[in-house]
Amino acid sequence: MKACVLNKTGALEKSAFEVTTVPKPQPTENQILIRTHATALNPVDWKMVVYGFLIPKLPVVLGCDTAGVVEEVGSKVSHIKKGDRVCGFTELGKAGSFAEYCVMEANLAIQVPDNLSFEQASTLGVGGLTAALGLHKLGLPVPPSKATSSETILVWGGASSVGMFVIQFAHLIGLNVLATASPKNFDLLKKLGASQLFDYNSPDVVEKIKAATGGKLKYAFDCVGPKTADLCVSILDAEGSLAVIAGKPTSPPSTLKIGDVFLGGDVPTYHDFLVAFIKDFTSLLASNKVQPNPVHALEGGLEGIPDALIALQQGKASGQKIVVSWK
Repeated sequence: MKACVLNKTGALEKSAFEVTTVPKPQPTENQILIRTHATALNPVDWKMVVYGFLIPKLPVVLGCDTAGVVEEVGSKVSHIKKGDRVCGFTELGKAGSFAEYCVMEANLAIQVPDNLSFEQASTLGVGGLTAALGLHKLGLPVPPSKATSSETILVWGGASSVGMFVIQFAHLIGLNVLATASPKNFDLLKKLGASQLFDYNSPDVVEKIKAATGGKLKYAFDCVGPKTADLCVSILDAEGSLAVIAGKPTSPPSTLKIGDVFLGGDVPTYHDFLVAFIKDFTSLLASNKVQPNPVHALEGGLEGIPDALIALQQGKASGQKIVVSWK
């Protein structure tokens, strides 16, 4: 099979990659082999190139968000069959989705509803499941369940892939959702369920959010990094809860509950939760109660992946997910 292979780490540049022929991965008894049709890019993809983490050896096929058609199922897989349309995430640093074929655990695969394209479906795995896991770590339910009280949650980085799913899930469970974003994305996030939006570039954004919450914010979900996690801490009640996906705050009070979310590393601990949520996630998508990320499709197939990664690193994915597809 053909794959976009990473040969060296360090600077993110096209010369680090090569489209070449590699062996097709073989599914284990609990896995499925997927013929990939689209792959969505995540920040972890370019960070693995630049920093070299989570890569046991080179060369390696990166990519962890994919959608396609099941080509083969493992001997213990019974709920998925050849020809099914599926999406989900692959294991980081192994046989990833920047290839004509990839493998994933069958129990963590999401059946793609007929109302979604492969490009749309490729945005669901990492973003959707990370959002659900973060809410779970905050001690909150995930849809279709409902929260016991109408609390307020702040989503910092609401126009990120994960942020857009957090907004939708939090709104569906009955929370009042506040979010930070660029003003160009305000209308989109309101449609997804945010009640109040704040321009993260505003010099007094923290003061505005404090005023809106009366200094009694109980929940926050940071999708950006340690600096913004610190801002969330400054807004939260000292006994509140914070979920982070890109770095912990530097010096939070000991009374603050922090859920550090890393989907790949969290799978063994939260496997049963994820499997249960995936069943509900499929129904929510089929009924249009949850929307995939808006897609920014880039042409070029496997050969176009390096340019797509560079575009992602340069911040050209606000309010949308960069996706590369091929037949």
